This record gives sequence, C-alpha cells and structure tokens, in this order.
Amino acid sequence: MTSRIAALPGSLRSALAPAGHTGALLRGTAGSFLIKVVSNTLLFASQILFARWLGVDGFGVYVLALAWLSVLVVPARLGFDLATIRFVAAYKGRQEWGLMRGFLSAGRLAVLCGSAVVAGLFVVAVENLVPSPSPDLRLSLMLAALTIPVLAVVQMQASAVRAMGHVVIGEAAHAIVHPCLLIAFFVAAVWWFGLQAGPVAAMTSYLLAASASLMLLWPLLRRCTPAPARRAPQQYLWREWLTAAPAMVLIAGFSVILSQSAVIILGAMASSADAGLFGAAARLAAILQIISFSLVTAIAPMIARLHAQGAQADMQKAIDAGVRTVFVFSSAAALGLALLGRPLLSLFGDDFVAGYEALLILLAGQLAWAATAAAGSVLNMTGHQNASAVILAAAATVNLILCWLLIPPFGLEGAAAATAATMAGSNLIMALWARRVTGLRSYISLTRGSR
Repeated sequence: MTSRIAALPGSLRSALAPAGHTGALLRGTAGSFLIKVVSNTLLFASQILFARWLGVDGFGVYVLALAWLSVLVVPARLGFDLATIRFVAAYKGRQEWGLMRGFLSAGRLAVLCGSAVVAGLFVVAVENLVPSPSPDLRLSLMLAALTIPVLAVVQMQASAVRAMGHVVIGEAAHAIVHPCLLIAFFVAAVWWFGLQAGPVAAMTSYLLAASASLMLLWPLLRRCTPAPARRAPQQYLWREWLTAAPAMVLIAGFSVILSQSAVIILGAMASSADAGLFGAAARLAAILQIISFSLVTAIAPMIARLHAQGAQADMQKAIDAGVRTVFVFSSAAALGLALLGRPLLSLFGDDFVAGYEALLILLAGQLAWAATAAAGSVLNMTGHQNASAVILAAAATVNLILCWLLIPPFGLEGAAAATAATMAGSNLIMALWARRVTGLRSYISLTRGSR
C-alpha cells in the first residue's frame, strides 16, 4: 500500500498520506476512531444485552450506578489524567527524562490516595444519606465505589501511554479489553454461575473488566516508556504539578457533570425508567462523540509537544485539518442517526423508542460541539487550563439550573435540551477564548489557511 501511494502524483499523494504533523494527527485520529468504533460497538452491545436482560427499571439502576462512578472517578484522579498528557508529552518533546519519571511516580501515588478517599466517602454517604435504597441499588452503588480506585489508575496509565506517542495502543489496551470482558463476565455470571441477571451482576462484571484492563496497562506503560526515562533519576516539580492539577480536576469534573447530570436529575425527579430511556438515547448520540473525541485523543499530546517546542504554525495547520475532517464525518453520522434513530432505539427494547425526540436534540448539540472539537485541548495543553475550568464551571452550573427547570415540564426532551445547549455553548466560548489568548483558531474553518 505504501509503495502504491508513493507512485501517485505529488498532490494526490499528499491528500492520501499527508506528511508532517498534520499527517501524524490525521493518522492518529483515524486510528483512535477505529478503536473507539470497535469499543463503542462492544459497549453498545453490552447496553442492549443489559437492557433486555435487566428490563427498564434494572437498566435504570445500572445506568445510575455508572453515572455516579463517572462523576466520582473525576476527583479520584486529582486531575492527573489530563496533567499526564500535558506534562509527559512536553517532557518527551524536550527529552527531560528525569522529570517524566518523577511525574509518573508522583501521579500514581496521588491517584491511589485520592481514589481511596473518594471511594470511602461515597460508601459512607450511601449508608447514611440515601433514604431506603433498594437492595439492588445499594449493592450496585457499593460496587461502583470499589471500581473507583481501579478505574482512576487505569485512566491515568492509559493517558501516559498516549502521551508517549502511542495513541492507538494506549486506547486499545483499555477500550477494547474492557467491553469484551464486561460482556464475557456478565454472560459467565448469569449462565455459568447462576447469578440473577440484574444490575448487581452487571456492576460486578464492570469491576472485574476494569481490573483486567489495569493488569494489562501496567506492563504496557513500562514497555512504551523510552529507555532513557526508565534509567534517569527521578526529578520533581511539585509546585508546578500541584498548581496545574486542581484546574484539571475541575475541567474533568465539570465535563462529567455536563454529561451525567441529566441522568442523575431524571432519576431523582422522575424515575429510574426515565433515566434508562435517556441513557439509551445518549448512548446513540455518543456515536458523534466517538468522532470528535478521536481528534481530541490524538491532538492533545501533539499540542502539548508542539507548544513546548514553539511550533505555532504547525499546530494551526494540524488543528484546521483535524476539525474540518471531524465536522464532515460528524454531519454524515448525525444525518444517519436521525433517519435510523427509532429502529436503533428499538434494539434496546420496544419501550426505548420513546427516547427518539431526546436523541434528535442531543444530536444537534453533539454536532455543534464537533465544530469546535479542539478548543478544550488548545486551552488545556498550552497552560490555560484555569480559563477552561472557569468556562466549564459556568456551563455546569447553567446545565444544572436548566435541568431543574426543564425536566419537570418537558421530561426527557427537557433533559436533552439542557445538555445540548450547555455542551455546545461552553465549547464555543472556549474556542473564542483560545483564539484570544493563544492566537490559535480551534473552531471550524471551511477555507484552507483562512485566518
């Protein structure tokens, strides 16, 4: 294949296999996209399996437990998942091996301690603050607490592998292994061990799958670490790392609140069945996120590395090409999901078709987000994470207010409208602010090289 491309005329060869940082970004985005497609296909299959076996109410309990897990793993990571991408990629670009090794060591210790504290506090809160939870809900939340430390370390290890330049490997080690084992463990628990097909069995399978991912990632990270970094004496810049980490915690936390608050508030103000319906619609709409996050996964370490080297022009070219590509593919995917939304939702069960209108609203928000997909990475990887955190904090607050206002009269559609509006608006503000403070355009530009 490589020899065939090399034999083509220069302009066509450049289009098919662009060189330099832009080419590396597009290839990394394509690789990340393929991994995410496979991963989310497997997760989608697990959601359908769980929805059919658990029923609407049982699936709603499972979705609520996962929503709390997604929220709580953010403070458990202490911001070191995002900080790892920024600092490790920069240290690799400048060949500061001692700082790289010191950061990884300090980050692992911090994440382990932080996740243990968060998990313990969550257990205490469930036991003392949740009024008369059902046995399934209580056990599912306890299993979510046990999963917090495992998932927090997994996500930091995967971020480190990506920051080393191994974007596809870093994703595949967790994104493919986890959903495969999630399905396998659940089927084994129900069919082979005779456990009831309920949310407890589903959450137990989730915990076991995350643990297996961690066992794979630990040796993989060592293998991907450059030999000089493995031999270098550890160096520490505690003040710089700890200054950046709180903003990274807030960024990740408010991002999760934006994505999960609708599910949690629906469960509180409506019913677990409504949370299950919204979860199914959000799972379909997340297909657009697969495309956008493929760019984010590939571009974040590249921006950190190029920023450390002062390569502003290379960054802009890569961002332009990446955002244009993502928006075109996202538009096509949104159209397909809008046309096929009802039959796709029916795969979860006939009752889930009621989430179709919510799906359309979520698709509109995801498409608007895709037009500014690189904005957060530009701010976070160039040292402007504080501005990113403030914008997301405001968006999360607005999102909560809109959920409380719109869910009672409009139900699922109100939750979807609140989520879509705040998602699109916050990223647009980030893009405009990134242009002001960095000079980089992170919103879509349909004209090549336009400023």
